[in-house]
Amino acid sequence: MAENGGISHLSEFLDDRIGTHVRRITRLLIDTKAAALQPLGITVPQYSTLLSIKHLEPSSAAQLSRTGLGTPQSIATMLSTLEGKGLISRQASPMHQKLVEVRLTRLGEKTVDEADQLAAGIEADLRKAIGEEHFNSIIAIERVAKELFQK
Repeated sequence: MAENGGISHLSEFLDDRIGTHVRRITRLLIDTKAAALQPLGITVPQYSTLLSIKHLEPSSAAQLSRTGLGTPQSIATMLSTLEGKGLISRQASPMHQKLVEVRLTRLGEKTVDEADQLAAGIEADLRKAIGEEHFNSIIAIERVAKELFQK
């Protein structure tokens, strides 16, 4: 069992890592969005999925998976959950007999619009608090990371 000194040392060690700070910021954003979305009865991953459906509609489970939302299996589970909540509908495509189209229901449209207002407000608050110079630095860091790691 690690003593408090060991935990303190680990914390100091990890505080020197950029990934630690990126993860902490991400966690703060997700937790804040989760609290804001709770009254709507959806989670952050459900919101992300609904937002993707809205912008890709009509969509398919495979297309949603390719956007990086999750594996085909996790997307199938997510879509079942959203369908059970009455937020999406799934029906066979008139163009391709094996393709199932995913669309928002009226309730889904209303929910994702309300959720997006909340989530965008949280992001806008953070952006305002850090200022445009720091925001532009975040964009620059992302660009450098892409160039460095996506070879």
